[in-house]
Amino acid sequence: MKAHVTDPRLALFAPVRAPIPRALSRTTFARLLIAAVWVNCLATFAYHLTADPLFQQLGNGAAVATVAGCTALAALGGRLFAAKLAGLLLVVVLAAGWWLNQSRTNPIDTIKFFQVFAVFAAARECTGTLRMPRLAYGLALLPLPLLVLGGSRVAGAESWSFLPNANTAALFYTALLFVFSIADPRGKLAAQIVVSILSGKIGVLVASVGAMILAGAVRLRGTGLVLTILGLVMLGPLLMSGMLDRQMEVLGSLIADVYDGGIGSIAQASYADLHLRRGTDLSGYFRIIHWAEILGRWRDAGPGAWLFGQGGGSTPALTTAKLVPHNDYLKVAVEFGIFAFGTFVALIVTAALGIKDRVQRALFLVVAIYFASENLLANFASMALLFGFAGLIRGGRDA
Repeated sequence: MKAHVTDPRLALFAPVRAPIPRALSRTTFARLLIAAVWVNCLATFAYHLTADPLFQQLGNGAAVATVAGCTALAALGGRLFAAKLAGLLLVVVLAAGWWLNQSRTNPIDTIKFFQVFAVFAAARECTGTLRMPRLAYGLALLPLPLLVLGGSRVAGAESWSFLPNANTAALFYTALLFVFSIADPRGKLAAQIVVSILSGKIGVLVASVGAMILAGAVRLRGTGLVLTILGLVMLGPLLMSGMLDRQMEVLGSLIADVYDGGIGSIAQASYADLHLRRGTDLSGYFRIIHWAEILGRWRDAGPGAWLFGQGGGSTPALTTAKLVPHNDYLKVAVEFGIFAFGTFVALIVTAALGIKDRVQRALFLVVAIYFASENLLANFASMALLFGFAGLIRGGRDA
């Protein structure tokens, strides 16, 4: 057999094969992500306590660095070509939207939106086994000092906060329960119901029950039947104690007015008309009027705004109340356009379908449902935990 001889003069034209960077292990990624959340949360707490902007910059810097690192990891990984292509198209759309709306675009709002894609995609690139970092369990204690101080926004100024109000506080614990359920799902749904009740937020409770039903996590047999009976038994004392008075007032008055005049009558009302409505808690009415106004302004803005949005963080300037939408689906559509909205929904569906455990899927869907009633994308800690670990679960199945 004739030996193969290579002419050394041709070596110059031989292809150079650069070594492919080794993927992070899923455990290492989890540790790095948890560490970033710790830095962000501690810095945010220090900022709220002292109002020193240095701590605000440190907390926001940890979040931005995490998004940048995850973007690089996702881009350099050797898997998920279709996801990379979708991510590239999303970046092009966001860049076009920024260029068209430079005068009213807040770059931080754009980064907050992009973070869920970056963290999820980077987590899917990781390989190996997943061991829960012990630091993750300590995160459950972080909000308590703020509660002891009597408020969650001591400084009163805007930051990339992990606990700006009771709604996001409850969903922070939902994200933690989702993370903890990966190691052991037992008892996590019961804990979610307890968190929902203690938060005093009707939306969190409704989203929790709806997510459990949608995920098929509650079955009327065996343990599911026992938990359902116990829940109904507990409902009586809770109603008698007054803990659910606010929930019943909000839901009852809103349902009654929708039944009497339809949701259109509320959407067409002015803010001055709110005092004529039933009850004292008007958050439900406010949201309907607020959303209708934002949709109307977006509809009138024309095809450019429909395709590329009106700029990250621009919705407060479009409304009478000068407030954010309290609906992340609406925020994404109006600020970033139809393609970004479709990509966001596709991400949520992909993540949910990748979670096979019913308890884990139910906890993930709680946040997916509550996106329709709150500003959760601005919450780095919750979004990093939720989409990061959802990506790790999906990545383990892809391997």
